[in-house]
Amino acid sequence: MIVGSVLVILFALFFFVRKNAGPTFLAIIAGLSVYSLFHQMFTDFIVSIFPAAPANLVNQCLYIAFILIFPLILYFRSSRGNIAGLFRLINAGVLAILLTSLLSDSLATYFAFDVIARDIADFVEKAKGIVVLVGVIFAYIEILFYRKPPLEK
Repeated sequence: MIVGSVLVILFALFFFVRKNAGPTFLAIIAGLSVYSLFHQMFTDFIVSIFPAAPANLVNQCLYIAFILIFPLILYFRSSRGNIAGLFRLINAGVLAILLTSLLSDSLATYFAFDVIARDIADFVEKAKGIVVLVGVIFAYIEILFYRKPPLEK
């Protein structure tokens, strides 16, 4: 149930805020790449500074920072989007699904009492590659068709 709630919240956020989501898509993919390449080095560095910190928790926090926190900061700082209609609805849905699919395993770990979350996390794990590919395609489409709004007088 928690995974479904996160999906609805993220969809509402991306649909109603109306910012350019293309760079956010690419920031999520970049964050995922940086995490997969350097997470152990970052985790070891943070644990060496704070020896009492559990490495697993530090690792999860780094993951969430790279794929959720930093891209959301970029999203809120981006300019107002100019896509409308069905494409904006689909774009918000794909971005929400992408983030939820990447966060579902972490959510299922910390909300172990939610059996539905574990089932959804297992299902989403199988489709994660397709979701990432569709997200990148939508990011490039949005970036290519972005028009800068005219200056107000």
